[in-house]
This record gives sequence, C-alpha cells and structure tokens, in this order.
Amino acid sequence: MRQSKKISFLLILLPSILNTPLKLAGQEVDQIVKKHVAAMGGQQKLDSLNTLTIEGTFRIEAYELPLKAYLYHNIGQRFDVTVLKTPGFIIVTPKNGWQYFPFQGMKEPQPMKAEETEIYLSSLDLQGPLFNYKEKGHAITYEGLEVEDDLVCYKLKIILKSGQQIRGFVDTVSNYLVKTIITISSNEKGQIISENMFGNFQKTPEGYIIPYALTLGPGKMFIRKLTINSPLNSSVFDPVAAKKSEF
Repeated sequence: MRQSKKISFLLILLPSILNTPLKLAGQEVDQIVKKHVAAMGGQQKLDSLNTLTIEGTFRIEAYELPLKAYLYHNIGQRFDVTVLKTPGFIIVTPKNGWQYFPFQGMKEPQPMKAEETEIYLSSLDLQGPLFNYKEKGHAITYEGLEVEDDLVCYKLKIILKSGQQIRGFVDTVSNYLVKTIITISSNEKGQIISENMFGNFQKTPEGYIIPYALTLGPGKMFIRKLTINSPLNSSVFDPVAAKKSEF
C-alpha cells in the first residue's frame, strides 16, 4: 500500500521533475536552506540555541527505557539510560566518546570506537547542518526530489567541514529536515550507514521548533519534557564524574 502511494506521488510529480531547471543544483540550495531556517524559528532563534535538557523514553525492540539527555551546542552530549534499575550512559564530545553500561558487565566507562563516536558528531551542532552552512565550511548539493515516508522531500548531499557525508531530506511542505542518512567509513566494517528520522515537530513556548519523536538507528526516542538554554557545566560530559554521580 505504501509503495503504491509513493508511485502515485512520483507520477504526479513527474512533469515538474522533468521540467526542473538546472539552476536547482546551485542557487536553489540557498532557497531551500532559507525556507528551512524560517520554518525552524528563524536566524535569531537558531543562533541563540545553546543547550537542551531532555527527559523521555527510548524504545528499542521490546524495551521502553527512561532517558535523560544533556545537549550542549558543539561542547558535548550525554545520554543517561536505565536498564533493570541500573543506570548507564553515553558521552560524546568533539574529540572523544565514552560508554558505561554496567548492566553489560562494564566496571568503568569505556572509550568508544572512532566510528561509533563519529555517528554522534554531526548532532553536536544543535543548529543543524543546514544553518549557516557556508560559514561552517560545509558544502551542500541539491540531488532532486524524493519521497520519504509519504513526504515529498528535497534531497540534499551535505559534506561537513570534517569530511563526513550526510544525505538530508527536507519536507517540501513544512520545510523541516525529516530524515538524515549518515555515512561513515570503518576499518573493521567498511561503510556504516546510520538513518535517522525526525517527527512530531512542536513549537516551544520560547519559539523554538523541536522534533519530539526521533528514530535513531534501531531505536526510537520520545521527548516528554524539554528545557532550553538552562546552564550546563562542562563536567556533565566528564565520564569519571558521571559515574560517581550515579545519576
């Protein structure tokens, strides 16, 4: 049924796709980004976004786990999760990543592999990869229209300054970034593909637009409570201090 809907969408769009001028590959990227920034609350709002403190749940397979997350723009991210009443965490900074899962037998926080850490690095930028992309040193190429989860999307190839490659899908109606595909090279596994979906966008009382439902690889995160721009100490991202705190 879903496949037939996608085919119908593409048939309807076919004339406009065939007649799309080549200029879309260049100047239209900036128009897509401009509409996206406006949809997300505007330049000033995104510029002022520094921290997010999140409470919610993380679902993976048959498990629904309580989650708390601390996100500090370009400084670090920490995800606290409790399994069988035992707390654990993942911490990522621009240079390092650690994981501590005592319910898997870990006695101390363990360094994450480089490719595991890299999956998180692009999300350290709370403003998103499209906002001020030129100033950040990123490059974006328009790759046409594509249907994702019944949404007609602009497909963008994003090369971050770091060299990491992302495919971004921006809904042509809402102008929200609704999906990313991150490609990472691994010496052990070749290429690692991480697909992330973003939905249930809501406007906060402060005027920020936030997705309250996220599909992150094999799991799904649902935000129940959100605090924006509350002060966060950098020690939150110290794995030794995090272990001692026991949450």
